[in-house]
Amino acid sequence: LIADWMTTSEPVEIDGVSMPAYKLRHPFPVIAVVGIFRPRIFVAEQVFSELDDEELVAALSHEAGHVSSFDNLKRVTMRVCRDLLVFPLGRSLDNGWLLAAESAADEYAAVRGGSGYALNLASALVKIGRITPLEQTQRLPIAAYLIEPDDTSLAERIDGLLSFADKPFGVSARSPYLTAVF
Repeated sequence: LIADWMTTSEPVEIDGVSMPAYKLRHPFPVIAVVGIFRPRIFVAEQVFSELDDEELVAALSHEAGHVSSFDNLKRVTMRVCRDLLVFPLGRSLDNGWLLAAESAADEYAAVRGGSGYALNLASALVKIGRITPLEQTQRLPIAAYLIEPDDTSLAERIDGLLSFADKPFGVSARSPYLTAVF
């Protein structure tokens, strides 16, 4: 995946992000952390043009939540273990874990940055959802994505973020990959 995406991407500096970041030409509006031990972030060109700075920061904070909890490692492990289980049960567990991981990364962003991050992330999800191609059938490889191609949980995630916006969170522990205070 990294080798393929590197051929259609260019390095980009994103304020406050210390992990390698790349602007990617891709038909799907990707924001993804790829890799386990040396994570890299890939952001599709259309995402840069669609999101404002605050929404992009909130989306990157969401991705930092995936990195801090090693979700890519967990996801690979889940995929391997799913093959050992009876097919319907394995897929059900995988989908349940995915929803929980996305909710946890949303919460990480909301707790990290407060109600502003929660609202900006909800706004980013809506904007990216609007530019997501309806005919998208391509399965993306294992990585932590802001929105999955077949994501049916957007409404639940946005409701959760709106509930976080009503809570008085302070800035908490930071990811080593997001160095600036936003």
